[in-house]
Amino acid sequence: MSLESLFQHIVYTEHWAEQSRRVLREVKSEVTRCRENIKKTTEVLKEEKIKLESKEVTKRKVTEEEEKFIKEITDFNNEYEITKKREIFVKENVKIEISNLENQANVLKRVLEDEENEAICTTKYLQAEKLKISEKPQNDAECLRLKRELELYKEDDMESVYEALQTEIEFLELVLLQAEDINCINLDWINGSLKYIHAVNNLRVAGAEVAYFIDVLMKKFGYSPSKVHLIGHSVGAHLAGDAGSRIPGLGRITGLDPAGPFFHNSPKEFRLDPSDASFVDVIHTNAVPILFKLGWQHKLSIKLSGNKVTQGSIFLRIGGTIGKTGETVIFSGELKPGMIYTKLIDVDMNVGNITSIEFIWNKHLLGYSQDKLGAEIVTDISGKYGYKSTFCSWNITGPNTVQILKPC
Repeated sequence: MSLESLFQHIVYTEHWAEQSRRVLREVKSEVTRCRENIKKTTEVLKEEKIKLESKEVTKRKVTEEEEKFIKEITDFNNEYEITKKREIFVKENVKIEISNLENQANVLKRVLEDEENEAICTTKYLQAEKLKISEKPQNDAECLRLKRELELYKEDDMESVYEALQTEIEFLELVLLQAEDINCINLDWINGSLKYIHAVNNLRVAGAEVAYFIDVLMKKFGYSPSKVHLIGHSVGAHLAGDAGSRIPGLGRITGLDPAGPFFHNSPKEFRLDPSDASFVDVIHTNAVPILFKLGWQHKLSIKLSGNKVTQGSIFLRIGGTIGKTGETVIFSGELKPGMIYTKLIDVDMNVGNITSIEFIWNKHLLGYSQDKLGAEIVTDISGKYGYKSTFCSWNITGPNTVQILKPC
């Protein structure tokens, strides 16, 4: 081998040895890095293991505490029988609720029975009234007198009656014209009002015609309805009211002895009412039909409760939203618990909506008494449409002691 070849071989060998040393250093460096990673990972795993062991201990302690708490609660319940008492308490509450419902059912049953009895009594009363009314034309002196007077009139005489009425109306017109500078218009509806029942039936038709005439005056001549004054007698008063209800802003209506039959307790749309004109006045010259209707009427029924039958009197006071009546005697005599006492009364004031009833009783015999009575149920029927109110109380009291009943 030549010297040059040997030199090249040596150079090549050194170069290869240097590459091998570099690779070896890289391998050693990688080994060192991996060892460090393994060391760090080992440390992390140790920390996680410690934490896991700590959590297991904590979980075990929590489980033990929970079991201990449950055991203490169970021992406490067993020692003082709380669970058993709770069950007893629930059962007692259920029994009380059932008892209350049964009491309410009994009260409602008694109320229904009382209403049924009252309905039977009312039916009998109405049947008796119906019989009286059917017999009245044959037995009532006033009806017989009117019948005789009507029999005196013949159809030929109606013309003279009409002429007499026309004369009276013309005289009224003359008086009005002398008193004021006005236009006076007379409504002649004699053919629609020859009989009272026909007048009642034709009233709204005639009222509509009057309203139409006033409407023509307003639209064609610009006449203000506030200047219109309607005057009507008997059924004619209600005719004026019907016309006024159709014309907003009508000035005045005067009713002369407004008719009563078929109009008492009827809706305001079918009779003269204060809302039919800006000013409504009524002149009564025959007070006989209203003398017995003054005041406010109440039909009162009392179901008595108590411990003994006794002799005495029972009184009621009616309390409302705007007043209270004085004491009213409902019954005097033998007072028997369980009995129902009913009376129709007239009071001189309007108490408004009824809110309470006061019950009082006294004993006829003097001296100390252990008797106790009370009003178990009081029913009041009042108002134009027969509004019914029911009041209840479970108390019983001695004589001269007020018992207050509230709505059932």
